Amino acid sequence: MTGAQCLLQTLVNGGVEICFTNPGTSEMHFIAALDRVHGMRAVLGLFEGVCTGAADGYAGWSESRPPPSCTWGQGSATDSRICTTPGARTPAGQSRGRPRHLPSAARSSAGHRHRIHRPGFSGWVRRSRSAADVPADASDAIAAAMTPPGRVATLILPADCSWEVSREPAPAPAKPRPRPVAPDRIREIADLLRRREPTVVLLSGALCLEEGLRLAGRIARATGARMMGNRVNSRTQRGAGRVVIERLPYPIEPSLAMLRGTAHLILVGSPVPVPFFAWPGKPNWIVPEECRTHVLATPMRIA
Repeated sequence: MTGAQCLLQTLVNGGVEICFTNPGTSEMHFIAALDRVHGMRAVLGLFEGVCTGAADGYAGWSESRPPPSCTWGQGSATDSRICTTPGARTPAGQSRGRPRHLPSAARSSAGHRHRIHRPGFSGWVRRSRSAADVPADASDAIAAAMTPPGRVATLILPADCSWEVSREPAPAPAKPRPRPVAPDRIREIADLLRRREPTVVLLSGALCLEEGLRLAGRIARATGARMMGNRVNSRTQRGAGRVVIERLPYPIEPSLAMLRGTAHLILVGSPVPVPFFAWPGKPNWIVPEECRTHVLATPMRIA
């Protein structure tokens, strides 16, 4: 099998089932391999931003592994959606993704290598050195992308690594598991909630899905705490019979009003809420000065 075929089969083995692609001439070996590997669906995008946005949304709304976005090397290096995504974690909302892989050709059809600058985000980045390395690199990319809370994983695939003979595809990597919260921390937050002081619990990620909402509703009824969702969460389940939670607004003034009078803010898989941008004459912090912030679980501890 060629490196491109091994890459695709490794992705399929890892549960990846769809590829959003904006190919040029140097990805033709990868595109040809799509016809030879069963289990991978290809979706054509008109430019790189469409592909990364579609992969982002698909990952946020599905229970599957993160979809890859395939683009030319310069496209992945200049796509502002990738470079400006803070953490790029799906399902926590900053342009979600439980994250994306970017198999990217780094050799033109004329055989000249292009310089690929390291993308401007914090994430997993690797360049395959040979076709034989592709299966292991692809497996590592899947594992990196799925590490809680999720992040962008970029695999740069030179074109010669696509057409040369590779090794056997890698099996599905073990799914990383989030670290548990310390029991003492849970007891501390529980004692705080029992005091029934004005408290907001800010939820994100999987806690905004049905099971998390059900538990949040029980806690709210028992303690009087207000349950809110992070404004940039990618997905919140709603509908008849489900617990409805407030969502922190995007504009600064409504956010300030919603948190006014809060004595305690408990973060559960969510970062501290801040204004969307610095703005003249506007506060740069929306948490009331008298409010104490408590972290029950960081994003790294949420599945």
